[in-house]
Amino acid sequence: MNTILDFLRSPASERIAWVLVHSLWQLALLAGCYVLIGQFLRRRSAAARYLAGCAIMSCMVLVLPVTALFVSLYHRPETLLFPFVNLRSSECAVRPT
Repeated sequence: MNTILDFLRSPASERIAWVLVHSLWQLALLAGCYVLIGQFLRRRSAAARYLAGCAIMSCMVLVLPVTALFVSLYHRPETLLFPFVNLRSSECAVRPT
């Protein structure tokens, strides 16, 4: 149990969490772009729609490592995972404002 708590308090778990949070909105944005592109390509050939889908999915594959790179470069260790809960202390105290 202590191992899990130690990992949850580590900066690595915080970075992973932020990568997942940022990847969610980025992937949703890419999916929205594909919907818009699909509307424009509705009357085009299946090959054009397929190419657009492949391009968007390639971008989706690249989102996670690029986001991880940016989070690792710009991550501040004093930033908390949750804005009002301090997971670094032994008890989950509310952070003073």
